[in-house]
Order: sequence, then C-alpha cells, then structure tokens
Amino acid sequence: MKTIKLFIFTLGILFSASCSKEEKKNIIVVKNTWAVERSFETIELTKDFLKIGDLSNLGIKDIVSNKLVVTQLVDFDSDGVFDKLLFQPTITANSEKKFEIINLSETDLVKPTAEDLCYSRFVPERTDDYTWENNKVAFRVYGPTAQKMIEDSIPGGTLSSGVDAWFKKVEYPIINKCY
Repeated sequence: MKTIKLFIFTLGILFSASCSKEEKKNIIVVKNTWAVERSFETIELTKDFLKIGDLSNLGIKDIVSNKLVVTQLVDFDSDGVFDKLLFQPTITANSEKKFEIINLSETDLVKPTAEDLCYSRFVPERTDDYTWENNKVAFRVYGPTAQKMIEDSIPGGTLSSGVDAWFKKVEYPIINKCY
C-alpha cells in the first residue's frame, strides 16, 4: 500500500463480542473524541488482540453500509506470517463507528481495492530520469546518462545531482501529463 503512519492515540478501540443465538460476531467500535472528522488514521489489529493465529482470511465490514473496507496485512517481523491487520476508517466528529471482523471465506461480499495514491516510473523519453509522486507532491531525479551527455558535449543532457520537487495543486497523477 504505502508508508503508514499510525495515529491511533486519539481513537479508542473497544473490542466486544455480541452474541446472537445463531452466531458469534466480533465487533470493533472506533471512537472519535475530537470535534473534527478523522480520516486516513490507521487502526491496527494484532493477532494477540484478536486472539487468532492467522489473519490472512479476515476482513473488516462496516456494519452500517454492510460493505467491506480496504485492509492491509503486514508481516512486521519478516517471518512469513501476517502479524497485523490495518484499516483506515472515516469517523465523523464526536462519534463512533462499528465494524465487524469477518471470515472472508464465509461471505459473498466483494473485497474492495485501494485507490492508487502513489506512482513512479523511469522516464526514457527524457533521457533516463526517474519520477515519483503522491497526491501532494511529485519528484524527479536525473539519471547518469543525462550527466554523461553534458560531459561529452551531447545536446539534451543535464548536469545535475539534485532532485526536482513539484508541489501539486491537484490530487491526481501528473507525471505522465508532464512528458
């Protein structure tokens, strides 16, 4: 997905089990005690917290919309086993939202995909630059061929070892439009 910053300090997570006669449901309640909407805040659920050995088949369902939310599994200790399940809910000001932890093999809900927020590529049409961007800023570094062209007096080269930064006014990708 992307580098994730964990901003859970203001969100309270309560784990409770509400039982019906037919099935046991695992409910997560995420509270926002601030007077502003919270989004892009990462909720982290560990195997220990959930008391489960395998996270790979779990999903998080928004109880109100009855839709699965985008999740990411992370193996923090590189042992080949997922240790944490992450998701980023949007919680309105001074409110709470309930989510159900579900087994994906027992549902017909469609697992959502995350929106692309970052992009990068080599730019051979401008010698051998490399560019990358997110929704706020784009960068470019010049490749070694561009410097060699200047040193050899070949037109079109660039003598630079720095990084260009473009602060964006738009949220969508711009790199391909620039070239």
